[in-house]
Amino acid sequence: MLFRSSAPMITALLVSGISTSRSATLHAQQPSVDTSIYQPRTLGTVDIAHDLALLRQSLEQVHAGYDRYVPRRVMDTAFARLERRAATPMTDVAFYREVALLLAKIRCNHTKAEYPAALQQYRETHDTHLPFRARIFGKRLFVDTSASAMLAHGTEVASINGVTADSIIVKLSRFAAVDGFTDFARTTLLERDSDLMGSDLDHYWPIEFGFAKTWNVETIDTSGKHGTSMLAPISYTSWKSLGGDTASLDFVSGTHLTMRNDANAVLTIRSFVNYRKPVNADSLYRSLFAQLSKRHVKQLVIDLRDNGGGSDDASNALLPYLTDVPVQPVNASRRRTISIAASLRKSFSTWGDASAVFAPADSLFMRGSGGMFVERAVPERFRPAPERFTGRVSVLTGKRNASGATMLIAVLQQIGARTGRLR
Repeated sequence: MLFRSSAPMITALLVSGISTSRSATLHAQQPSVDTSIYQPRTLGTVDIAHDLALLRQSLEQVHAGYDRYVPRRVMDTAFARLERRAATPMTDVAFYREVALLLAKIRCNHTKAEYPAALQQYRETHDTHLPFRARIFGKRLFVDTSASAMLAHGTEVASINGVTADSIIVKLSRFAAVDGFTDFARTTLLERDSDLMGSDLDHYWPIEFGFAKTWNVETIDTSGKHGTSMLAPISYTSWKSLGGDTASLDFVSGTHLTMRNDANAVLTIRSFVNYRKPVNADSLYRSLFAQLSKRHVKQLVIDLRDNGGGSDDASNALLPYLTDVPVQPVNASRRRTISIAASLRKSFSTWGDASAVFAPADSLFMRGSGGMFVERAVPERFRPAPERFTGRVSVLTGKRNASGATMLIAVLQQIGARTGRLR
């Protein structure tokens, strides 16, 4: 579900278990932005107050997990602080920064703010991105892939434009919207986050540190030699083409089977995103598991370490090939409300059937605990497939796991506990 403000100043993407929202007036604490590069727009207090009220109303009334991980009083305090800050005019960049930090407090990876329209357009049409993709280990920053021959793979980045790597990581990690208390995943979002304009490192850099005409990158190469490179920014399109370990993948391109020997195989699934280049997930798995059966493989390793989730069809379709009994991967859907308030409905849009999303029939739900509405429909059960694997299965997990990947892992843990075949 998308939510739009009447003030055409800023855009925010809010996604929960039942909604995706778009505001149109988001911005934050004023960083030292070079106005010759991007000219921030000054927002009036009336427009800011309107958008804050709309944002708060949408979150409190619609977001199913708004106070799941933090007490409501924490969010009340955060909104009160921002309302005081917004009592004087702010720039779009300043307001966006404040809203992005506020949304990160909800601890939902599907709830984050998009750029204001003007800033989004600017970054799409100007060279503003770092000329490399980064990997982060602890508080150390390394080059993964680069547009410059001066930044080889594995080079450590000591500082960028005078800001030390550890300071970059600490400051920008505050913007990362993690699920629950998986704070260890913040650096994963700094490395890559396909919801925004590049990784969180690239997306939030100009919001926290300002735009850069050049990048002064202090490095330490693999031999321990220190150096400095003065590099030009690159376009968002060029940044996306860098590829590497942090590049976004689709289900079909990120899934492959490797035969180690006649008895052992590795099934790597780096993404469940099956909406950009959709394929029939069951057909793909059936083909792969038929190969395992034909080769009489006894030990299968399923490598999900890079998988950040994606489409339910891609993750759920794997279950029939790993279970001996029917399995139901999810519980009934829960909503905070089943009817969007009339004052909000004009500010929301959706990818699906608007009437089914915004005002479904009361008969489809029942009241659950905590005042939630629980869908009466029984979630789908998946039956064992004829080609299911009957040998030993080991599942590799990692800090990049999120969303549908973590849901699948939880179900596999339950299957493993019951059968003793999965670990």
